[in-house]
Amino acid sequence: MTSNGDDDIKSMFVYTRTHLDEFRTETANQLEKTLSIQDNVSTVESLIVNDKNKLIELNKKLDQEIISFGYLKESIEKLQYLSNHQNQQELCHVYFDLIKIKTRTRSSGFDKMRQSYKAFLPFNKDHKNIHDCSIRIRYEN
Repeated sequence: MTSNGDDDIKSMFVYTRTHLDEFRTETANQLEKTLSIQDNVSTVESLIVNDKNKLIELNKKLDQEIISFGYLKESIEKLQYLSNHQNQQELCHVYFDLIKIKTRTRSSGFDKMRQSYKAFLPFNKDHKNIHDCSIRIRYEN
């Protein structure tokens, strides 16, 4: 009976040892899967952060474009009003004042316009006075 009891204990030990090895293998596989999932999550989080930063950068650019569009819209509305209610010479002064000062550049067609329209002849003579006056008016508003 002793040898049979020892055999039973040995077989239980072997059985337990086999299941323990299988459990360790399964646990190691699950750990690898978990680490792989964590790597994937980290990659996705990194992509989300990068996309968020790109979105913030694009929103800043969009804000600048909206401001520029607002200036352009304001300029067009003033030019439209002046073209309906005032003479052409004043309209040309306002064009130069609004477009050049706000954009800090002169459009490529501006010189052609200046040569074409007689209204710009008096404007060329007192350019500095009008420019200084328009800056003062803008800062007072």
